[in-house]
Amino acid sequence: MSIFKSLLVVLVFSLSFLGADIYRISTSYDVPRSVVHRIDVFSPSGVSLGHGSGVSIAPGLILTASHVVGGATAESPQTIIIKIDGYLAKVVSIDPKVDLALLSVNVSCPCIPLASESPLSDTPVVAVGYPLSFPQTTTEGLWQSFLPENVALSTTPIAFGNSGGGLFHWSWLHMRWELVGVPVGVAGVSLGMFGIPVFNYTMSVPVERVLYFLHHPLKVAGG
Repeated sequence: MSIFKSLLVVLVFSLSFLGADIYRISTSYDVPRSVVHRIDVFSPSGVSLGHGSGVSIAPGLILTASHVVGGATAESPQTIIIKIDGYLAKVVSIDPKVDLALLSVNVSCPCIPLASESPLSDTPVVAVGYPLSFPQTTTEGLWQSFLPENVALSTTPIAFGNSGGGLFHWSWLHMRWELVGVPVGVAGVSLGMFGIPVFNYTMSVPVERVLYFLHHPLKVAGG
């Protein structure tokens, strides 16, 4: 066998192993899981007001849904106590209209990069969060279309407590996991005075609105 053919065989085998390794990385959820944290909220007297989820996007910065820290407002951010991994957190910026909040806390990376735009319809995505009283969970689904008010729809099942967590997809272009949305609720149907949730459809704030929020923050009082 010539030297050229030998090198070609080595190259093909190397690329095969590399491709297999890339596939394993792309289908592993270790990275999305590592950047999602549980957020616990308490009254000033220490009574639990519930919990939600949040995503580490930079050292010391956690992105979540504003309704997770619903007792905090831009005018009065210290009406509740927020803890993430046992550390006290404070609201940096919050916008209830978009349902996003940015928290400052003593939590380091790993952190997740943000996608530059929403994925195409039927792109596989995963949601990571802390539903109900369960430990962290990961659910799979497909990215769908936009709803009114720039809310995105996906088929990743979530439950109460998932709000503020992350919706992620694997970018083959950048060879990494990226944040594409922040789950804020489950889709539902209205039956007169009653609303019936449809738990296999998730509503999320798409990354385009997240990027706008981060670059045009509504600062809290004293921030």
